[in-house]
Amino acid sequence: MYYENDFLKQDLERHRELILDGPVSTTILLLSLPTLMMGLIMSAIPMIGGLLLNNISGIGTGYERGGHGY
Repeated sequence: MYYENDFLKQDLERHRELILDGPVSTTILLLSLPTLMMGLIMSAIPMIGGLLLNNISGIGTGYERGGHGY
């Protein structure tokens, strides 16, 4: 069993061989990578949206007015 290091440039047969005959930990990581990336993006969207809305609406944390918070 020979696996190339460049996973994206492999053909379909090598992908199938890696998934079926490769190490379990590598297979699980490769198959779960799209889901993990989607989770990171979905968790970042509310944070980025909140920062943009606070910046546009002028509602800050109070640090720009002397740090009093009111």
